[in-house]
Amino acid sequence: CLGLVLGSMAMSLDLYDEQDLQLFAQYRTNPVQFNQRIHPTISSLITEMTNLDRSKRSTNLYDIIDRLDYYREYDPEKQTDLSSVAGWVNKEMQHKRQFILNKLRNRLFDTSRRNRLLYYKPNMRFVNLTISSVPMVLHYQSIRTELLFTWNADVSAKVTGMKEMVLNKYLRFEDHQYLAAYLDKIRLESQRNINEYGFSQLKMVITFLNWHNLKENASERIQSPLLLIPVEVKKIKRLKEDHYSMKVLDNVAEVNPVLANQLRELYGIKLPDFVDLDEMKLEQFYQLLKGQIDAANQGIQLHYVDKPKIKLVHSVAKQTVSNYRRRVRKTSGQFDSYKNISYSYQHEHYKPLGLEIFKQRVEPRHSYLEFLVNDDIQLNTQHLTGSNTNERELFEMAESDSNPYSWDFDLCNMVLGNFNYKKMSLVRDYNQVVDNNVPNKVFDALFSNEPKQIQPFYPDLNKPEDWHHVITADPTQTQAILHSRTGESYIIQGPPGTGKSQTITNLIADFVARGKSILFVCEKRAALDVVFHRLKQNGLDELCCYIHDSQGDKREFIKNLKHTYEDFSQHKMDWTGIVVKRNALLLQMKEQIELLEQFHHTNNSQPAGAGMPVRKLIDRIIEVKKNIIPLDSLQQELLPNYEQWIHFGEKLQALSQLLEEEGAEATFASHPLSKLNDAVFLAEHPLNFLDNLLQQSTLLLANIREAVAA
Repeated sequence: CLGLVLGSMAMSLDLYDEQDLQLFAQYRTNPVQFNQRIHPTISSLITEMTNLDRSKRSTNLYDIIDRLDYYREYDPEKQTDLSSVAGWVNKEMQHKRQFILNKLRNRLFDTSRRNRLLYYKPNMRFVNLTISSVPMVLHYQSIRTELLFTWNADVSAKVTGMKEMVLNKYLRFEDHQYLAAYLDKIRLESQRNINEYGFSQLKMVITFLNWHNLKENASERIQSPLLLIPVEVKKIKRLKEDHYSMKVLDNVAEVNPVLANQLRELYGIKLPDFVDLDEMKLEQFYQLLKGQIDAANQGIQLHYVDKPKIKLVHSVAKQTVSNYRRRVRKTSGQFDSYKNISYSYQHEHYKPLGLEIFKQRVEPRHSYLEFLVNDDIQLNTQHLTGSNTNERELFEMAESDSNPYSWDFDLCNMVLGNFNYKKMSLVRDYNQVVDNNVPNKVFDALFSNEPKQIQPFYPDLNKPEDWHHVITADPTQTQAILHSRTGESYIIQGPPGTGKSQTITNLIADFVARGKSILFVCEKRAALDVVFHRLKQNGLDELCCYIHDSQGDKREFIKNLKHTYEDFSQHKMDWTGIVVKRNALLLQMKEQIELLEQFHHTNNSQPAGAGMPVRKLIDRIIEVKKNIIPLDSLQQELLPNYEQWIHFGEKLQALSQLLEEEGAEATFASHPLSKLNDAVFLAEHPLNFLDNLLQQSTLLLANIREAVAA
């Protein structure tokens, strides 16, 4: 009675009015849908207090009063005691390092709709084991729920016991003809991930969480995997049909890290990293999760779905098979055609020609739209499960699907597929560092508030005795290798083919020569193979521990370790001979380097009278080579130095231009004035000085003639 009063007041309905009473009955489970202003807590109370089952109604009146008094308050710490649950430990962030790491960790999560760990959508990359176990029968009422692949007693016992399951026992390969191809695709993709990344991404989802993001889009139903089990699928060849077996690798279920982060950010719901199925049943995990949701006081109800909805599952299975057949019909030539009517007598696609002609050309058929709008059209007699009434519903939706405050803990939807887990392994490492507040000098220096102190580094690249290269390296690569000895962090960046792998190889050799231990980590195996192959070519593979898969490479690692120990014990290393040989090679390299240094010094030097370095002088000679006139030794001796030409060349060119303008020879040496002494040109009055000289010369010449005549 109190629930009806509360509902009547909150929804403003008169329950004595038949029409209002029908509205209340329609929206009783989700009053928020009737009035968006109703608080979720009050909406949840109305649903609980008016439950059709009296035993499920709230009986504690004081608890109801307390919830009504404080329905606007939200205490995130008011939760069930989870200290006894392994992995359910959460620590408050108190240091700057923890906040930064938390932000970096959140960047690993892909919250877009492409991520199937958050927004799951069925496609060819996944196999729904529950749907694939549904037989294609005429009446869904004849399907036995215990034979479906759900979290029942049989499946849960085998998963918990880590036993191998033959999928042919549970799945209907004869009805779902796509299963073999899909399982092969999933199996091969898992093997490729192992070969490339070193671990498998193949998981079996044992629990889905059907929830709503009330802060962004409350009407959208999100289906996300909640608990995942690592499995391995094998194909066993048989005479009649191939058998597929699924082996459970671990009975510790991993909580979807993307979903856990999303629930923590949106609602403050904290989930563990793992759930040990030996120690905790899924129903107990559901109760703990439900306790957190209820303590949040947001009106959200979590339902435990452990029994499949046969009608819905059967319809989805039929639709899946129909879509596959339609796709095969379009892409393959398995169907014959007669006057645009496809038919086939194959067992897999049995469609006899006569029946297809009757269906497409003879049998009268009304469209679905005509059936909805025309009350005179009766139901087909083949629909034995339908009721021939005038009510025509366009669709049927489950109660929980239309209520954003009604979530499902679904155990009846088990999916097998390869999920994108490449970055998720780092999440647990981030959580450990954040929770334990692990200090690190490199991290503190990288995110320090103080400006970075740039220390200039100018190594001597002409000292081969400091090198430990095993392959050729240019000066920039050598500088990068020598820079690593400073202990500072740096990044080597460049497009493909610029020598990054060669630099890494020489870096590893340099660290080994100085007695260091190296951990070389790559995302893909291809980069590891390249570096390891280069080290092996130079005989350093015996010092390397090549691990791509911690499980698959264990035996090979032990064999390699044994071979290394035996080789070291049987073949003693001639350390003295190695040192002598290295010193001899260094001496030869030093001699060649000295020749190069001498050549470099000579080219950069500037001889007396040249006016420029030798290298530039050679370039100038090459540039004016075609204009050089051959001279004999006497002429060359009279030439001035090139330095004088650099200083007075422009003036000589200007003089030649003036001589040409006067009609004389452009070469000043051919002009009579070139015979004059420099004193004439340097005189204060050159013309008077020249005239006096001519008069004196004439007088002297006359005196000489008189003396000779006498």
